[in-house]
Formats: sequence, C-alpha cells, structure tokens
Amino acid sequence: MRLLRTIEELTPARASGVCPPVVLAIGNFDGIHRGHRAVIRQTQTIAAELATEPSSEQAPPPEAWLLTFDPHPCHIVAPERCQPLLATRSQKEALLAATGLDVTVFMPFERATADLEPRAFMELLATQIPGLAAVVVGENWRFGRRAAGTVDTLKTLGSELGFAVHLTELTEWQGERVSSTRIRKAIAAGKMRDTAAMLERPHRVEGLVIKGRQQGRQQGFPTANISCETALLPPPGIYAVASPLEENGEQVVWGGAAYLNQNLVEAGIIEVHYFDRDENLYGRHFTVDILQQLRPDRTFEDMDKLVAQITRDVDEARAVFALR
Repeated sequence: MRLLRTIEELTPARASGVCPPVVLAIGNFDGIHRGHRAVIRQTQTIAAELATEPSSEQAPPPEAWLLTFDPHPCHIVAPERCQPLLATRSQKEALLAATGLDVTVFMPFERATADLEPRAFMELLATQIPGLAAVVVGENWRFGRRAAGTVDTLKTLGSELGFAVHLTELTEWQGERVSSTRIRKAIAAGKMRDTAAMLERPHRVEGLVIKGRQQGRQQGFPTANISCETALLPPPGIYAVASPLEENGEQVVWGGAAYLNQNLVEAGIIEVHYFDRDENLYGRHFTVDILQQLRPDRTFEDMDKLVAQITRDVDEARAVFALR
C-alpha cells in the first residue's frame, strides 16, 4: 500500500500522464470496524470489475484507494464533543495496509477543509485525484460544510464531474448497526468480546512502560504500568490481555492479566502482569490487546484474600489467552 499524507503528493502522477482509473473509498474510518471493511471490500471489488473491461493496452490497471482525514474532523468542527478514537494514527495505517488497498491518502483536515461546501470538496478531489472513476461511501455518509452533502448530493456531483457513485449498505451485528459510537459504548461497558466482534479484532491500546507503585510485585505478581494517555480504556476491572511483540528477531505474543481502577483509567494507565515474566520493562513500548473482562474491580478485607483472588484471576486469564 502506498501511503500519501496530502492529496498534493499526487501532482507528479498527474504530470506524468500515467494515471490509473481510481475507485475511491471516503470516510473517517475510526477503528476500521466491520462496516468500514465492507466499504473497503466493495471498493476493491469494483476496481477488480473495472479491470475486466476492455481498455487500451497502455492503460494502467484500476486501483482501489481510500481517503480519510487527519485529524478526525470532530477535533476541528466540535472539539468539545470529541470522543477518544478507537485507533491511533499508526494503528490505523497498519490496519489499512493489511486490507490490500493500493493507496491510502490521509488528507489533512483543517478549518478551511471544514468550510468547504459539498461541491467545492468533491471538485477538489476530482481535480487532485487522477483518473477518479468511482467513489464508494456508506449509505448514510455526509460531507461538506455543516455536513450539508448527502448521498443524493454526491450522486448529482458524480454525474457532473464524471465519476460513478456506489453506496455500501450499513453493516449490522446482532440486529443493530455497527458504528464507532456503538463500539465505544461496548468498551465503556467492559464488553470486550462484543467489541472484538464489531472490530473484527480485539481493542488495542499502546504506550511506554513507566514506573508504578510496585504493589503487584509485593503481592507476588509483578506488573508493567503502560501509559496509554490518548487511548480509550475500558472501565475498572480485571482483564485477560495479549501483547504481540518481537523477541530475539521473532514475532511472539505475551499473555497477561491486566488491572484497572478508576485512578488508572483517568490517568490512562493499564497495569499488566505478564505470565512468567519478571524482567525490567521500563521504557519499552508495548501494545495490549484487551481480550475479555474477567470481573469488575472490588476491594478485599485483607491481603491473603486479595492474593488468592489475584491467583484465580491469573489462572482464568491464562485460559482465555490460550483460547484466543
């Protein structure tokens, strides 16, 4: 996948005169969930179908592209109402690269972008993106200043500007529409299995290991305190987790049990006990896939009861990790 950080990076391609037909998916794509993947699959299918149509031997094959925005438009349009994102920029890039798209464009979203009327926005894309043959969006997509543009607006502009418009039906799971908002609610409720089903992957957070209170070590369960300040964390409780990483040149996955209390959630820190590990991890970067909530957070009368419960939690987390 070629990654472009501005649409202006397309200028050399236009100047060369060698421009493939482009089928373009457009949207915010926060989290790359089931619904987003349906849009991407349709984009790739349409590009493949175009490749079977008669064309000049010199013409390059059609390509499947995706255009998204950085930062998320809410940070410009309504920062006071912005919710934590389901994926960081680096996670989003990796998730999109794994889809097999030909090109992804991260279009900078600024106040001037937000002020573009629907027609001006689509004229900009049609001018900047060479060979724009089709646009693919979800059937409820809105665009342009104050979200004034609807899919009907898009169809009209497509007829005028020379590109086809394809709508992807909204994706449902358990009888309700999959959306980033619904997934955030599932995470806030600690429903990590529901979250994974809608994302088609576990919810992932990441950050550096920082020095903690070392209470876990005193209880016989050393922990890594991972600072995930910008991440969306689930509510207080005990969770089974997995951390993919490279070890001695090989890709491995560490399993663990994670602890969150209200103070940790507010500070953006997740405390993880990795099974059978007791080395110095300070300063290392870790990703953490949150697999399942084992139980809510609660207090214990004495240390013996707490340690006994932690032992049971770790055993249960091992079983969940083994079945992931």
